[in-house]
Amino acid sequence: MKFIDVTLRDGGHQHGFNWPLEFVERYLYTINSFQEIEFIELGYWKQSGKFDGPFYSIDKNLLFPICQMTKKKLSIMVDYHYCSHNVEDFPSNMDFPELGLIRVCLRKEDVAEGCKFVNELKKYTKCKLSINFFNITNYKEDDLVFACEAASGSNADFMYFADTHGGLDLGKNLEMFKRFPELIKGIGMTPGLHL
Repeated sequence: MKFIDVTLRDGGHQHGFNWPLEFVERYLYTINSFQEIEFIELGYWKQSGKFDGPFYSIDKNLLFPICQMTKKKLSIMVDYHYCSHNVEDFPSNMDFPELGLIRVCLRKEDVAEGCKFVNELKKYTKCKLSINFFNITNYKEDDLVFACEAASGSNADFMYFADTHGGLDLGKNLEMFKRFPELIKGIGMTPGLHL
């Protein structure tokens, strides 16, 4: 089993994404020793509006020096609802070989268009792509089926159901979610659940 470390990205919500570059360098040096960790997620790509820190709105000027600091593959997060929908605004694996994964989070209302965007983004960036259907507690079973069907044409590598705000009760909802890992594997993606 391989893991993605999201401390820099997810931890930024608590700490305002104001990571000093010296801290990031020390952090990456430490994380490099964990073989189980395949990707290190840095933050959001060119987002705006919520935080001022550079790791909330990563750009090429910040990505370049970070690429020099790690042996691991790097990941960035994209919130489809708030990002540019021009794939040429994104970094490619050709320019940043250390960038291995882009995770695109989709709200329920963005599923159809977002999955088309993921397909184009994968072609342009040559990175692995993950679709994260987030706020998953807002989905009924039919919505999850629709999301899987829409994602089947996206050419994504991973599909995650993300319990964004911690409201998912698997004790009550386990039966509803049980069938989806096999369905997602059948589409050709690796399934995941972000609790």
